[in-house]
Amino acid sequence: MLNLEAILTKIENLLSLINSESEKVKVADMSQHISKLLSLLELNKQKQTSQLIEKQDSIEMLSHRIYKFSILLESLNEALINTDVVKAVLRDIYSLALKLSKNKNSVDKFENIDMVGKIIEQLPYLIFWKDNNGRYLGANKAFANIAGFDNANDIIGFHDVELPWKPDETVHFISYDQRVINSGIAELNIEEPQKQANGKNAYLLTSKVPLKNNNEETIGILGIFSDITERKEKEQKLQFLVAELEKKEQELRLLAITDKLTGLLNRHGIQSIVEQEIKRFRRQTYPVSLLLLDIDHFKVINDKFGHPIGDKILQLLASKLQSIMRDTDYLVRWGGEEFLILATDTPLTKATVFAEKVRLILEKVSKSGLPSFTVSIGVSQYQKEDDFDSWYTKTDKALYKAKEQGRNQVISSGNK
Repeated sequence: MLNLEAILTKIENLLSLINSESEKVKVADMSQHISKLLSLLELNKQKQTSQLIEKQDSIEMLSHRIYKFSILLESLNEALINTDVVKAVLRDIYSLALKLSKNKNSVDKFENIDMVGKIIEQLPYLIFWKDNNGRYLGANKAFANIAGFDNANDIIGFHDVELPWKPDETVHFISYDQRVINSGIAELNIEEPQKQANGKNAYLLTSKVPLKNNNEETIGILGIFSDITERKEKEQKLQFLVAELEKKEQELRLLAITDKLTGLLNRHGIQSIVEQEIKRFRRQTYPVSLLLLDIDHFKVINDKFGHPIGDKILQLLASKLQSIMRDTDYLVRWGGEEFLILATDTPLTKATVFAEKVRLILEKVSKSGLPSFTVSIGVSQYQKEDDFDSWYTKTDKALYKAKEQGRNQVISSGNK
């Protein structure tokens, strides 16, 4: 039986040698290697069996191609030859030797392999197979195309370092292959990004399986890819749309709890915060107070100067209050000209002092084009028997009393 494994190994070693060189390789060195290759082939031809007589023409073709290359080397006047030329010839020789190696048992086996090859070409997958050294032994046309080859057989003998992958992709592919080869365990359905020869990005669903001989020794690797680029693009688009939707929902939630005119929390926005503070009070019995503030004679201001001026006063008041608030307190536009301040960790006495400070500051606020204004403020401290409604009612009654007694003043509910 014709044994071509040694010839294949010899050609693989030559290709590895060429890859380690720069742009030129010594003609004398290459001639020496080719002579050894011819001797090895002649020895194999002499050992062939009658089963391979029908393949005689192909074997002679292989010998002829190697011989022609040796003649070419002898005819060169220069000491160096371009490595690309050498690699192209060696890959052609390697491809033919590989076919003979695959078909070394009988013509029937050749026909069976040819049938399998036709089946592989019809499958909607990218398929390749390599030896243990990472050199391509074959591929279907779909895979060869993304590697930059028009003909599937042209990829035979190439290594990933010679293909148009990006450097990081090349490292990943080689590492992935060697992991499967070394472990002898298949790795299935792995998503991988890939840069195609045309420069476009693709996404592949990859499965790699070790190829084993009858002795269960790993002799190479089979890779099967399905192009999931369209699916990934749809997923990415969907993810973008979901992110945009979540962003819009967040904006809507924020709008729902925000006063449009002043940018402060509205009464819906403060509800959950008040509930948390009440629960905190009941756990820790720490003081929390409520201030309810109302602009004095605001209807008169609107009637006299117009609603746009009234709106600017509301915005001015909100801005000034924000500048003097503690980070732990909450400021709310309660409605109309009413504002609410939730003062955390603050007993009634301190809350009343703070309310007086607010009143005096607002009394002195002035801005060109706007009339001056004053405020009345009611204050109360949360008690353990309160819920929010009763707490707010106490604060509102204190505010009403401040307005009833002449406005522009602070009245506390009197709770201790």
